Amino acid sequence: WACDKVPTIGIGVPVCQQDREQPCYPMPKERVSYIDRSATVAWGPSNDTASLVATGTVAGAISDSFDSSASLEIFSIDLGSKTGQMDLLGSIQLSERFHKLTWGTHGVDKGTLPYGMVAGGMVDGTVKVFDPMRLAKPENGDPLLASLEKHTGGVRALQFNPGMPHLLGSGAGESEVLITDLNNPAAPTTYSPGQRSAGPPADISCVAWNHTVHHILASTSHGGQSVVWDLKRKAPVITITDPSNRAQRSSVIEWHPDAPTMVLVASEDDRNPVLQLWDLRSAHAPTIEMRGHRKGILSASWCPNDPDLLISSGKDNRTICWNPMTGTMICELPTGGPNGRPTFDVAWSPKMVGLVSCASFDGNVSVFSLQDAQDGSAEAAMKPPKWLRRPCGVSFGFGGTLTFFNEKSASFAKVVTDQPLVERANMLQAALESREVGSYCAAKSASASSERDAAEWSLMEVLCSPSQRPLLLGYLGLAEPVPEVPPETTAPPEAASVPPPSSNPEQPVAAPVAGEDAADIFAQLAVATQQQEEEAAARAEALAAARVAEEQAAAEAAAAAEAAREAAATELRSSQDKCTALSAELGRARQREASHDAKVAEVSELVDTSGVRTSLLEEQARLLQISLAEEEGKVAARDEMLRALQQEVAAQRKRAAEHDQKLALAQHGASTARA
Repeated sequence: WACDKVPTIGIGVPVCQQDREQPCYPMPKERVSYIDRSATVAWGPSNDTASLVATGTVAGAISDSFDSSASLEIFSIDLGSKTGQMDLLGSIQLSERFHKLTWGTHGVDKGTLPYGMVAGGMVDGTVKVFDPMRLAKPENGDPLLASLEKHTGGVRALQFNPGMPHLLGSGAGESEVLITDLNNPAAPTTYSPGQRSAGPPADISCVAWNHTVHHILASTSHGGQSVVWDLKRKAPVITITDPSNRAQRSSVIEWHPDAPTMVLVASEDDRNPVLQLWDLRSAHAPTIEMRGHRKGILSASWCPNDPDLLISSGKDNRTICWNPMTGTMICELPTGGPNGRPTFDVAWSPKMVGLVSCASFDGNVSVFSLQDAQDGSAEAAMKPPKWLRRPCGVSFGFGGTLTFFNEKSASFAKVVTDQPLVERANMLQAALESREVGSYCAAKSASASSERDAAEWSLMEVLCSPSQRPLLLGYLGLAEPVPEVPPETTAPPEAASVPPPSSNPEQPVAAPVAGEDAADIFAQLAVATQQQEEEAAARAEALAAARVAEEQAAAEAAAAAEAAREAAATELRSSQDKCTALSAELGRARQREASHDAKVAEVSELVDTSGVRTSLLEEQARLLQISLAEEEGKVAARDEMLRALQQEVAAQRKRAAEHDQKLALAQHGASTARA
């Protein structure tokens, strides 16, 4: 068990003895094979390479001896070995270490590359392609087929297309995703799937090809943005981000093995370690969320032989097997190494069912069998793995009785020899073998005895046609002309009502609607995305025009305010000049007054010393007093004029202050408009 103790059996799931808040799950008793390597792993994808494993020295890990060398190795797994160690078949020394390793089947069907191709994403940004057969058998020549130097950063994401194995998808830094055509490994061609999506660039952490629609590629990044690309349109179909955590650091993206519109995204964020299952038909919120890891998720792998099995590993040193369709845990795998370091890479074997590899930072690669993850004290599983289930069966009984069953029901039938029935069966068998079922249905419709039978056979003819969707819509009277979309256009889907993520982990996800064409769904998503991008561009253009108009108005207001300020300053300077001139005149008048006072004093002296001239002096004094009175009147008038000028200067200064205030308001409005 996960806690290495006999768990307390409570109501429902047993309780873990180490952490009472967590349920306990059965573990595989022991690994079936292992090697001591700090390496990323790729399984052999064909029948001839089913028991082979490719390992590349992983970047960021140092051995106990501080060895900095790098190598690519091919190992063979022998499940009957007593030691459990894998057998080394061949290796090659390299100058750089690996971020990612993938193994494809290109060349297997033609026999040019019997073991296919192994591609490695290197630390220095190159993608190296190898012939694993030459690696396992060095006498056949140099295993290096190609070295691609197209990326600017380390290549962390890499995968061969399962339907078109000559295509290799890769992702690196700066949100860079590239497609490489390896039809001619000596001269490969590389191109981009489309224009990069908006937003800050981030390292691409994973790429994944759709298993059903082979021209669809998904990528996710450490920036939390996951993009679905359409290679035919050379543009993104849809972009998905977690609405509750847009800064989520995503580490893995995986397509559902059978449902082409369902995709899994894993978070490496320690604050939100979650696996999210998205349905792209309503991609506004995840359909299922799986929470069990306490720290960020490093790796995840969907079982190719059973879509109800998913393996994930995290920084919390847990490796968990899930049922992704219900969001529940099935079992937990033990740690890969003796020191209990986290597992950074998990992968299911595509051909050896039930086997999964786990590469840990302990410097250990272990292979476990999920069929061993049961305990005698645990209740028997009600739902065995898909490869252990019989999809259908038939059995004869006494008296011509025939029993047959499938996954949903069992039926009984009575077998009676009927020559016309045998002839019709032979005709049907011949039609099936010659792939002319449509013609057979058309003949049956023409010879039908009733209109209902004829209609049924006509419907079957439509359903057996390669282009059944448009024919079926036409048969039902629902056909509509489909507008052609230019190959360059695309964008996110229109908004649709989306149910919230399921709060009940036992409630399964709804299966895809019967008869749905996945390629048509992606085409509709692309058209919707194009419309939304055009609307966003129109809104941005209108916003830019409004912003330019506001800036022009603010500039005009600022210019007017500046002109008013200059006029007020000129008027103020003129008033100050007038005030200075009047002040000078007043000073001269006061000097004249002082001169008159001196003369009066002289006259008074003369009066005191000479009585003879008294009358004359009195007359002169009277005249001087009259003149002095006139001068005093003039001085008073000048004082009054000076006070008026001072009041005018004060008014001019007040108006200048008001102009300065208006100018400050105008400048503030201009700054606001520019912002």
